[in-house]
Amino acid sequence: EDITASGKPLELKCDFLSPASLVEIAGTLKVTGGEHKGLWIAAAPQNGDIFDHGSAYVKPNETTFRIRALVPGKYTLRVQDPQIAPVEIKAVDAPSEGVELDIRFTSKPVIRGAVVRKDTQEPLAAFRVRARKIRTLRGANFVQDERWREIDNAAGEFELEVIGPGVYVVEASADGLAIARSGQINTDKMGDTRAKIEISAGIALRGSAVDEESRPVEGVRISVLSLSPCRAMRGDGGEEATLEAATDEEGRGNFAQVRQGRLI
Repeated sequence: EDITASGKPLELKCDFLSPASLVEIAGTLKVTGGEHKGLWIAAAPQNGDIFDHGSAYVKPNETTFRIRALVPGKYTLRVQDPQIAPVEIKAVDAPSEGVELDIRFTSKPVIRGAVVRKDTQEPLAAFRVRARKIRTLRGANFVQDERWREIDNAAGEFELEVIGPGVYVVEASADGLAIARSGQINTDKMGDTRAKIEISAGIALRGSAVDEESRPVEGVRISVLSLSPCRAMRGDGGEEATLEAATDEEGRGNFAQVRQGRLI
C-alpha cells in the first residue's frame, strides 16, 4: 500500500510520555568523614520497568544533585562507590525536592602479613605482592587492583589496602623464587591476624613447540597453569596463570622457576 497516496500528513503515534510530563528528584548530600571525588546517583523505579531508570553525576565536592527526565512514580536511590558506605533509599517519590542522602566515608580493609623463605623461614627483604579478590562480601562488586607492588622491608612485612569487604588471596614473588600465595583471607574475620606466605625455589620446566611436521615453531606463547585444588585465584576451579614465555628460533620454551604441583 502506498502510504503517500492520500497526500495528507502522516500521523505517527508513539507509546512514550511527552518530555513535558517527565519530572525530577532533587536534593543534597550530607557528607561526613572526607571529600568525595565525584559520585553517581542512580534512580531505579520500584515498578521494575527497566526503561525508566535515571541517574545524575555529582562533581567532586559538590553537595547538590538533580535527576531529570523521570516518569512519575516511586524510585529507589542508590549511591555506590569504593570510597563510601553504600547508600540506598527506597520509596522516593518523583517528583521530589529536598531529598537528603547520607554520604559516609569508610576506611578500606588492609591485609597485613609477611613473606618468608619456606626452607629457612627467614624473611625476604625485597619482593612483590598483590591481592586478588575471590568474592565480595557486601556492597557493590568493585574490581580489585591486581598490579604487583614492590616491597622493601627487612622484616619481610607488607600491607595491602583492598577495594572493600571481601575474600582475598595474596600472591608473592621474588627474583629467583617461584610465585607463592596465601590462604583465603576474609576481611570481616581477619582481625589482627597476619598472613604468612612461604616462598620457595621452583622447578625448571623446559619443552619445545613444533608443527604437524615436527618442525620447531618460533614465537609461540606458552602459559603455565596450576591445577591446584585450591580455588584461590578467581573462584574458577583453581586455575592460575603463573608464567608465560615465547619459544625461540628452535621452538624451545624455558621456565626457570615454576611452583611444584599439577600443571598444564
